[in-house]
Amino acid sequence: MHRQWPQIARRRLDPTARYGLSLTLFIVAVILVGIPFSYLLIEITSDDEVVRMDMAAAEWLFELMQQAPAMTTVFNGISLLGAPVWLWPLVGGVCVYLWTPRLSLFRKAGAFPPATR
Repeated sequence: MHRQWPQIARRRLDPTARYGLSLTLFIVAVILVGIPFSYLLIEITSDDEVVRMDMAAAEWLFELMQQAPAMTTVFNGISLLGAPVWLWPLVGGVCVYLWTPRLSLFRKAGAFPPATR
């Protein structure tokens, strides 16, 4: 670390300190999640343009569903694709696909130390 940095900054960014880097990264993660969630909450509770557009789209889809009952089956099928029974195997498969070949390439490049047993 640089000597010009204050002592507190060095402690906050030191991964070996008790509450150093992990606490700093936790605070950053809370801020990165909290700001968009707060904005979304403010947008929902106010009667803003986004809320009016969302309500108009919901009403249009409701009218469409009333006119064509077969659309209910189509939308239920689309919703089923996001269900955990399909989502978890899909995410797991993508993770295995992305992790396995790249891991061997990174080991060849020297990014990971060789496995010891």
